[in-house]
Amino acid sequence: MRVIVDCRFLAGLLATIFLAETSVAQLAVAGPQATSDGPVAAIDLDASIPAPTAKQLEYAQFALTHTGDADRGRKLYLDAKLTKCAICHKIEQHGGEAGPDLTIIGGKFDRPHLIESLIEPSRQIVEDFRTSTIVTRDGRVRTGVVRQQLEGNFTLFDVAGKKHVIAQADIEERNVNSLSLMPQGLSDVLTPQQFTDLIAYLETLRSNERPKNGAGIVGPISLPPGFEIQTVTTGLTGCTALETLPDGRILLCEQTGTLRVIKQGRLLEDPFVTLDVDNNWERGLIGVTIHPDFPETPYVYLCYVSGDPYPHHRISRFTADGDIAVPGSEKILLRGDDQRTLGGKVPAGHQGGALHFGNDGTLYIGIGEQTAGMPSQSLGTFQGKILRIADDGTIPADNPFLDETTGKYRAIWARGLRNPFTFAVHKPSGDLFINDVGGKFEEINRGVAGANYGWPVVEHGPTEQEGYHGPEHWYPQASIAGGDFVAANSDWPDSFRNHYLFADFNHGWIKSMDPNHPSDVETFAGGLRRPVDLRIAPDGSLYVLLRNAWVIDGKFQGSTGSLMRISYTGNKAVSELQPKLESGVRLTENAVDESAGNLPAYKIETPNAVYYLEKSGAGLSSLIDRDGNDWLGFHPQSKSGAAGEYRGFPNAVHRQSGSYFHPKNDGTDPARTNVEYADDDRVVISAQSESGHWACRYEFFSTHCTFTMTRMPAGYKYWALYEGTPGGQFDNSDWWMTSQSPQRHPMHENHEGDIAGPEWIAFGDQNRNRSLMLLHHEDDAHPDRFYQMQEKMTVFGFGRKGIDKFLDSVPQSISIGLVESTDHAAVNSAAATILADSRGRD
Repeated sequence: MRVIVDCRFLAGLLATIFLAETSVAQLAVAGPQATSDGPVAAIDLDASIPAPTAKQLEYAQFALTHTGDADRGRKLYLDAKLTKCAICHKIEQHGGEAGPDLTIIGGKFDRPHLIESLIEPSRQIVEDFRTSTIVTRDGRVRTGVVRQQLEGNFTLFDVAGKKHVIAQADIEERNVNSLSLMPQGLSDVLTPQQFTDLIAYLETLRSNERPKNGAGIVGPISLPPGFEIQTVTTGLTGCTALETLPDGRILLCEQTGTLRVIKQGRLLEDPFVTLDVDNNWERGLIGVTIHPDFPETPYVYLCYVSGDPYPHHRISRFTADGDIAVPGSEKILLRGDDQRTLGGKVPAGHQGGALHFGNDGTLYIGIGEQTAGMPSQSLGTFQGKILRIADDGTIPADNPFLDETTGKYRAIWARGLRNPFTFAVHKPSGDLFINDVGGKFEEINRGVAGANYGWPVVEHGPTEQEGYHGPEHWYPQASIAGGDFVAANSDWPDSFRNHYLFADFNHGWIKSMDPNHPSDVETFAGGLRRPVDLRIAPDGSLYVLLRNAWVIDGKFQGSTGSLMRISYTGNKAVSELQPKLESGVRLTENAVDESAGNLPAYKIETPNAVYYLEKSGAGLSSLIDRDGNDWLGFHPQSKSGAAGEYRGFPNAVHRQSGSYFHPKNDGTDPARTNVEYADDDRVVISAQSESGHWACRYEFFSTHCTFTMTRMPAGYKYWALYEGTPGGQFDNSDWWMTSQSPQRHPMHENHEGDIAGPEWIAFGDQNRNRSLMLLHHEDDAHPDRFYQMQEKMTVFGFGRKGIDKFLDSVPQSISIGLVESTDHAAVNSAAATILADSRGRD
């Protein structure tokens, strides 16, 4: 069972559903009434759990992929009028007792669980916190959570957190139902951002132990543009592997021995099969696949570790009958070795378990070396091997070691592996890509019949030692997990088709690799807490299994796993739930700029723009208008140049004892940033170079952002550059105009020389009724220059001529912002207002 986050939202609405204390006659809508001359009939408030509404699902989607502010979330949690969470919950001994103690809830459960617990509080409710309705002999009814049953008394806490001690002898009837006291309706009282802020706060609640093996991952899940993620189910126990079926069902292995079924998006109560397994540490039910002709050939294949009569792997085949296995249909195809005889530092570790059918119709099986090392090299054990058998368990006549082995060991196909926990089959070529865990490096090996991958004679990583196969790809030790291939005919973007996706349990990411160029690896997703397996379904969806537990030991937490679904939506409009600001500014401190390679950033929202200030480089990486167009468009890919890595604002310090105040790319040195001030009208963020010689300040207002250089070393000069794309995409029909030149100039026409005061330039897109304005607060005689670069971006600099810099004093301020007009007079008026306000603040 798992803990439910059971906050006391909507107390007024709740009172209409579950009355805290009333008379039996008032419960006519809930059940039979008491009579004056007879016992009270059983009151049954149980009801089917309603499915989440479309709005609630949108809130969940928003919270999965957006950054929350934990400080704001804490304030919401403590808000005695809005949320009333503390009435029912304790954190570090402070709060009520009607709900679970939340002191370490963020360490126990990942973001998908926390979101579900608030959106669907009755979906999975812990036994001790079910709702009880107690009718006493005097005709009174109390509804709440019974926390104690001692010395003939019941202690019940009602919706208001009030404690009631009821003598058992006074109870006429008690009904326990499966509905949480918390109603579904959170989306009616909180904004999506407030909801996400509350989730972010709950994520911070954890023990003082240092998180290990990926347990510390918090925050939003990041995806490329055009993809979205949803939670399919939560509450899985020690999940290890998954398989997708042609009809859309999904099979999920729980290490404890149950094979669960997802059907039409719901986790079925009855498992496909329940096995008696040895589930110590990494043993248990650890692999599943189906026959290539399923369901015409209705076989499901499992790999598990049995403890009878000793710990050993079993490869078994079961016959499916609908959603369950035919009783007694198990056929054991292969029995592994007695693990007690093979040694190892932790013999129950490194169990492997992956199963897949190859293009040749044979079944491939990965078995780990149980931390023993040398069994990987022996042809007299299955440990540390890839095995290959026919679908009926017989051994193919073309297996590579037939002449060197006997009996069951003729199933060995490749050796020298440490823990081939997962692998995948590349359908076009039939190649196996094997994820081998641990050692000095994580490895992806191309499967070759008869290959020896070297473990433990050769450490993980590249090798040229004769007789051993080196990896296709490797990276420093972490914990490589699931892998699968995007089909060549997938509706995913071209950049992913035919690529190998692989996950890492510790890092929480999924990366994409070109199998023909294995050094070409890019991050696909991030922010996933402990991914253990992934699979691309026939409909193109990517399913990701999150385990959120390391091994089964004394600290094991059950019901903490989740199944996520990532799908490509293309250009389909995604509902933007964050309410648009009518005025002021809103700061999210721990955001990521997804379009800029998921770089950590401050997100500042205003009525007409969203700014991302990338933290390490301390420069604006995105400036997004309210239609979703990015007027900067920074991307950190090396050598993308004018198409991405050069873009940003202000790039003020360029190659002068470092390069500072530009979004982080290969040429930007790290800076230190700090939020100095934040309220509903203004956000102030300061930054300084690592040397301390250069410093600046960003001020965000409802209409613009002002950059001010506040410190510079003697003898140097600087500039302030806008490098971006008007309207979100460069086009030669884009235009510019200045304070002294009202006509629109095309992009092929350069500007050279000082702009007359007030010094401003505006850029626009002929298809949009808005302009990007850059305003220099000081009217100087320094040159200002504009040109377009490679027909990919604009380059404009205050205090620039060629590559020479001219700004030579501090403080100096430059503002950047959007004006909802292309009229010269409107832009000029906006500039005048900014200057007047600036002088007023001074």
